[in-house]
Amino acid sequence: MFDLRLMVTAWMDVKVTSGHSLFDVETEKDIECREHRDEAVRFYCEPCDMCICILCTFNEHRDHEIAQFADAVGKYKDNIRALLADCQVLGIGLLTSH
Repeated sequence: MFDLRLMVTAWMDVKVTSGHSLFDVETEKDIECREHRDEAVRFYCEPCDMCICILCTFNEHRDHEIAQFADAVGKYKDNIRALLADCQVLGIGLLTSH
């Protein structure tokens, strides 16, 4: 059986993905901004491909194309699910090969 917690732990240990934020799209719990720890993510910066807070929209990302976080989740939800399905297949393959 596939253990998603094991996959997430491995994903967070990989150098390329270690700085990524996790967000549960089903419960929509707040996640903190990487740059401003006291702020919750409310927006998505398209060019930077990252979740940002209100302060980021006025600073580092002020001239970027910004979307409401909920709109971005809706826009990318199918892609996210497809990637998750791919990860699950890879995870099952990794678990059964040992």
